[in-house]
Amino acid sequence: MALRFLVVGYGRVGRAITLRLKSRGHHVETVDVRRSNDKIADEHHVIDASKSPRDIARLASKFDCACGCLPGGLGYKFIAACADYGVKLVDVSFTSEDPLTLNSRALKTESLIIPDCGIAPGLSNMIIGLSARKMSFIEKAEIKVGGIPKRPRPPLYHSSSWSVEDLLEEYIRPVRYVENHEVKVCDPLSLKVPFKFKGLELEAFPTDGLRTLLRMKNRPKFMRELTIRWKDHLDVIKSLRELGFFDDDKVDLGGVKMPIRALTAKILEKAMPRNDDMIVMEIEIHGIKDNKEVKGYLRIHGSLANEVSTMAKITGTVCSEVALMVAQGQINDIGVVPPEDLNKLDEVTLQVLNELKKLGIQIEVEGLEPLGIH
Repeated sequence: MALRFLVVGYGRVGRAITLRLKSRGHHVETVDVRRSNDKIADEHHVIDASKSPRDIARLASKFDCACGCLPGGLGYKFIAACADYGVKLVDVSFTSEDPLTLNSRALKTESLIIPDCGIAPGLSNMIIGLSARKMSFIEKAEIKVGGIPKRPRPPLYHSSSWSVEDLLEEYIRPVRYVENHEVKVCDPLSLKVPFKFKGLELEAFPTDGLRTLLRMKNRPKFMRELTIRWKDHLDVIKSLRELGFFDDDKVDLGGVKMPIRALTAKILEKAMPRNDDMIVMEIEIHGIKDNKEVKGYLRIHGSLANEVSTMAKITGTVCSEVALMVAQGQINDIGVVPPEDLNKLDEVTLQVLNELKKLGIQIEVEGLEPLGIH
């Protein structure tokens, strides 16, 4: 039976979700501030989420499930509206606000909001959540992840997988991590970690992707997220930030005032190739289960030839697969439930991993079999 989905935000990830759900024979409608002529969706609604988030939530309440793919600055208001209208929403918007603050509102209307449900955060939360449920103590949980170009070109050595403005946030947003069980904060460009993967010479830097994982009951003694880049990229980014290219101040351009960071994003977007990316991801878990040491890795890597980027398609696959499970009733939680807290977490995680394998993405598991990850 065809299910009904509403995809809110029709950028690269939203388009990837729409393509995947339509390929499975479902009815999909989309919402965006811009018109679309690609005819993939059954119907496209032109609504400005910055002005009418409640109108979109009211529309979403008529569907079996909605997928939220708005820019981070717009995502929270839409999630809040969905919590008031009894919507079932699987969301990938990287909001600065904490979605868990909306839990009481979602419980009142029996909404289900699954925030941060992409690849990282998202699948990374599922892996660490499973580990926390099955281990008595976690010494270390470290996520390394990045969408990087297959053929890096100077001077940036990077490609654009989604909104460049959201990308720049990674280089300025204070980073929360866990050390000795305590939450600490650092500058994202204060650390550069050399990283070798399948013969590739890479670097990684801390990013603020732990989010809801920071309030886990069985929180690891040490936990952080590192974002992967090609070598030399971070030196260029650090120079740009020091020169003020990421500032919030506005500049006057012929009588039009524009934020410096927004202008930088427009310039960098032209300099970054699209749809030429690959995913590199490694999650390390080290701890104790049944009085025995467990140390292992989940490694994900690969590139997909497609009209959308690899990272967009992988993010869209995680989001759409969870949305399908919600619409089919396999996931029936209520409230604001981050991926690591889903009741049927084992089942959801394995299904997502299997779908990624079907795409042709390489998944390697080393030492995590005692946790049911394979």
